[in-house]
Amino acid sequence: MNAATIDSTLLKQLDELIDEHCTPEWRNLAIQNTKVLKFKTGENIFKEGQSADYIYMVKSGRVKVYANYTDEIEVINRFATD
Repeated sequence: MNAATIDSTLLKQLDELIDEHCTPEWRNLAIQNTKVLKFKTGENIFKEGQSADYIYMVKSGRVKVYANYTDEIEVINRFATD
């Protein structure tokens, strides 16, 4: 997927983030590798302990960011929203 097919609002947010914090070379790589993904309610995007291979931006909806301290205790760190 190239930048022309990505929602313009999402691309603007991504551009602002990258312009502020990244080199031009990294910026080009990020734009070339941007994908729009959809997840169902309750579906895991990634799990605690996995390597952070991607940057996730919430286009719409709400994502619960949490940690499991034990099998019975889940601590919500925050909700990421659009």
